[in-house]
Amino acid sequence: TPSAAVPPIREGYIQKRPVSSLWGRRTRRYLVLRHHTVAWYADAASAGSLEAPCGSLELAPDTELKVNGKVLTLTSRGRTLMFQAEVASRSPTASVVGGGQAAQPTETEELEGWVAAIRDRLEALHGGQPKPRASVATGG
Repeated sequence: TPSAAVPPIREGYIQKRPVSSLWGRRTRRYLVLRHHTVAWYADAASAGSLEAPCGSLELAPDTELKVNGKVLTLTSRGRTLMFQAEVASRSPTASVVGGGQAAQPTETEELEGWVAAIRDRLEALHGGQPKPRASVATGG
């Protein structure tokens, strides 16, 4: 697909809820953020191939980003994607630091990475102006 040729801005495993639903079980998916889309795949191998994603959400001028505890919510064009970040140590791309120990960021650090990357994309869509509707709630 043409989007597979665009290098990802951020990618990694997440626990996703069914789109536009508060009900249903969470599913482990490989999430890929590109310039105008967030797409999810069954696994990293699928994301790196020419396979179509399991689903996607277009980032648009009306996209809202919210964080409540450990859950990130993206709403765009009437569709809502809710997910929790997964720690990178479960991913085959976990970084290695001195002494051969794998760096193990917390779920909070992973979530903050996703929030920053998505917020940057949304600001770019708005000519560098922050979206007034983006919100981060504290608490657990």
